[in-house]
Amino acid sequence: MNPYDFVRLPDRVARERVITHESMLGRAGRVRGGRIRCGLTAITPIFIPANQAGAGVQHFMTVRYNGAELPVIPGSSLKGVIRCVAEAVSLSCIGLSGELIERGQMRAGYHGAMNKDFVTCDVPARLCPACRLFGMVGRDSHFLGKVSISDARTQPGRFARGDQMILKPLMGPKPAHSAFYVPGGKVAGRKFYFHHSLPPKTVMQGSSYTKTIVPLVGGVDSEGNPRTMFEFDVVFSNLTEEEYSLLLFSLILTEEMRHKIGGGKPLGLGTVRIEVAEILETDANQRYRGLSARKTGPAPCASLVGDALRTHLQVSTARITESPSPSLEDLQYIWLYPPADGEDYVYPDQEWFNQNSQVALRDTP
Repeated sequence: MNPYDFVRLPDRVARERVITHESMLGRAGRVRGGRIRCGLTAITPIFIPANQAGAGVQHFMTVRYNGAELPVIPGSSLKGVIRCVAEAVSLSCIGLSGELIERGQMRAGYHGAMNKDFVTCDVPARLCPACRLFGMVGRDSHFLGKVSISDARTQPGRFARGDQMILKPLMGPKPAHSAFYVPGGKVAGRKFYFHHSLPPKTVMQGSSYTKTIVPLVGGVDSEGNPRTMFEFDVVFSNLTEEEYSLLLFSLILTEEMRHKIGGGKPLGLGTVRIEVAEILETDANQRYRGLSARKTGPAPCASLVGDALRTHLQVSTARITESPSPSLEDLQYIWLYPPADGEDYVYPDQEWFNQNSQVALRDTP
């Protein structure tokens, strides 16, 4: 079975003006701000390269922390994964389409196949849900976003390095293959990779097309404890209820789904579970209510943990989960966990493409 599939695009993009901090006072309804403490557990081996270029063995990215050299997942990598979910399940633009058009790359298979409404947002006065949360960079203007994500860090004894492996060669996307990427003359959607139940696909002998890596291992040890765990924070401000719901869902998904992160996703690497450990919510409006409202000091944080947190997450994401859109249904199908037992995800070879050039993606063996 092909290792990826597409999440369909919705019928439109919903753009509106961003609510920023100076707009909070006098607003009807609540505007949310605070911090979300998260944990990330590796289920399969995961790999974030320390550098993108160069020959030889590539090691996991590390930082020196408290005198030790420890693995780290950059906040930018986490933000990219979480943003991709938010884009896929909301009425959002295609984040890199504007850049591709400017480079002329849209002509390589996509030219004329994408509704122009999905081109990357470039005006802060009209941003899609994902750009309001995570920001955008336009030709003449920029917006930082209302969500920031820290690096994910671990501690000695809470991670394990795996054995060196030579990954099976991977090539770039082939958007010119219209049966997969542009069926019926329209862009198929956003690309996501399936989870694997089999070990990562490797080869015995390296070549100029392969990559040799040392990943971190996933799964549990002999005592049932996760072998690799990270922690990170998500700081948010000035979110509407709809934006808050979208952020939470993009972090926790549903019980039957898992995220994919890092390199080697088509080969079986990168399956992780993200869990929310605590939400500390602040009353950001209080700072604008004058000195009399702050005589006793800053507003306390409302901490949500345990059963109260689980109920809060369920209620807050219900608008997305209880009536899933076609896009969410597609993502649930692709990111279903656990995956089908023994399902082998492989790219069709060149001979298959030569003989089946018009076969649709979901009809591949």
